[in-house]
Amino acid sequence: MQGNNVLLELLILMAFASLSWEFCQRQYMSMDGLKCNSLEWSELNDYGTPPEIYIENSYIYEIEPSTFRRYQNLIKLSMPGNNITVLQPGSFSGLGELSFLNLSTNNIQIISKGVLNHLYNLKILDLSNNFIDTIESLSFSGTDRLRSLYLHNNKLIRVPDLRNESVNLELIDISNNEIQKLALNKLSSTIRSLRISGNVLGSVSVEDFASLPQLRVLSLSRNTLFDKNNLPIGLFQNIMLLERLNLSATAIRKISIGSFSGLRNLEILDLSSNNLEFLPNGLFHELKSLAELDVSNNQLSTFQYDGFSKLSRIGLDKNHWKCDSLSVIIHNLKGTTITLGNTFNTTNLFGIECFEEEQNTTTYNSSEVSLERQFLSKITKMQETSENLLSKITDIFQLLRNDTSVIAMIEKENKDTLTDIRNGLSSKVEMQKSAAALSAIHFQPTQPYKTSSTNGGSTAALYGIFVLLLTILLVILFTLYRRHKHVSHNYDEGNPLHSLRV
Repeated sequence: MQGNNVLLELLILMAFASLSWEFCQRQYMSMDGLKCNSLEWSELNDYGTPPEIYIENSYIYEIEPSTFRRYQNLIKLSMPGNNITVLQPGSFSGLGELSFLNLSTNNIQIISKGVLNHLYNLKILDLSNNFIDTIESLSFSGTDRLRSLYLHNNKLIRVPDLRNESVNLELIDISNNEIQKLALNKLSSTIRSLRISGNVLGSVSVEDFASLPQLRVLSLSRNTLFDKNNLPIGLFQNIMLLERLNLSATAIRKISIGSFSGLRNLEILDLSSNNLEFLPNGLFHELKSLAELDVSNNQLSTFQYDGFSKLSRIGLDKNHWKCDSLSVIIHNLKGTTITLGNTFNTTNLFGIECFEEEQNTTTYNSSEVSLERQFLSKITKMQETSENLLSKITDIFQLLRNDTSVIAMIEKENKDTLTDIRNGLSSKVEMQKSAAALSAIHFQPTQPYKTSSTNGGSTAALYGIFVLLLTILLVILFTLYRRHKHVSHNYDEGNPLHSLRV
């Protein structure tokens, strides 16, 4: 009896589910987790003709030709997250009204010629997150109305060649592939949005964009484009209609005035995650439409306010700001939304980390210690020179100690100097004391250097002794010179032959 009741309940639930499916299948058909290896027409034979079909997370690895032949009015077909590896010609035959096709997150490796034939109304094609490394020529023939092509997260090593295709693409996303060369002349000239971030591009030139005059959106982020060269002046002169430009993480070190010349329609500019230390005044002067600017995660310590008239948002986080400078920058950007940082456990403004002036004390002290050590070295050399000079003066006095005429002349012309000489001869002891005081100077690299009165006095004393000794030597030499001249004059007057001329 109990078993009969359970069976009856199951029959009722099945009947209800059948009625619900019959009601819904006309609008949308979902076949999640379908347990089959290939999808054939017989699998869909009893599901009616809904305008949308969604098949996800199944074991399907191929789609048989003419599988969708009954679904001529199908508008949207989504088959992500399956195991599809091969697309055969004719797999989508009969889908003349299809406008959206999603084959993302499968195992597709090759897009063969003829696979997409007769999809005349296809506008959006998503082939992202596969393993595509080859796109054969004329693979997109017959898709005249295709506008958006998503090929990001694949294994492409070159830009797809669409020159012989009849498509008029407006958006192509080839981000996160393995493309090495920016051969954009292979793309449709009608493209308005190009996303080529996360590849292995090593350079870019003005000529690369010459074939894309309609470009509005350009993303070159996460390519090491400028690690060897600066951002070229006039790089974007062939794409003056550009509205969004992403140059984040492209290894930019320097930007010169004129790099963004002519981009009067540019609204969003991303320069984050580069190596910028300075932005010249006037860099953004021509960007009259700029509404969003991101210079976060650089090495900036200053920012010149360029009189942005339409700037509504700016990112400044993760730079080398001093708090005073950052405060002035934020004040000048009054009315502009500052993107909040995430640093709140140290000094910051709006979560943007900044440094007080004291943060540079260690570097300053180390520099001071280096300078003081150089000064000590010079003082030591001065001490050695003074000792040598004093020794020479002493020798001179020893030679002249019996020459009373020189001493008399010195006493006659400058009695004060003679007193200084005698005092200087007895000052060697004082100089040695000064040298001992200098040698007692100690440097502490982690503390600010302060000159003590003792050290200052010792240095001044040594300098005074040096000047005094030098003065003494000059006086002696000058006196000897005059004595020699006097003797020579007397000799000339007493020699009759000296007056003869030949």
